[in-house]
Amino acid sequence: MDLIRAAGIKYYRKRRKYLRIRRPVSVEGGGKRISIVPSNRFLLTCDVFFDHPQVGRQVLEMEVTPERYAEEIAPARTFGFEYELAQMRDMGLIRGASLENAICFDRTSVLNPGGLRFTDECCRHKALDLIGDLALIGKPLWVT
Repeated sequence: MDLIRAAGIKYYRKRRKYLRIRRPVSVEGGGKRISIVPSNRFLLTCDVFFDHPQVGRQVLEMEVTPERYAEEIAPARTFGFEYELAQMRDMGLIRGASLENAICFDRTSVLNPGGLRFTDECCRHKALDLIGDLALIGKPLWVT
């Protein structure tokens, strides 16, 4: 976030095209669901469950603003479980992962020396993933 702020914002004269949500849309499969409903604000609810004593069920509800994103969403690190590491490496994933930029859980605890940045950091990271996916749609969402 600091680097983005330092780079600044460049404004263009060309009008942007937006994606306006006019009716609720929901996709469900594999025990997962995502829904988007019309709103004049970016309201986000994220609900996750991982069968782990340090994670469990986590729920995040917030209005996402640039300031709240920077302070409460962007710092949330990706996470994984120690028993999955070998398989993930074999798949070519987690190449740059370390305990400095990702959370690793063993069967009972957090392996990161500093612990979690937020008690619901896993949920916040899933929200971060969603915001990133929405940014890749090709058009910004219309929220006014």
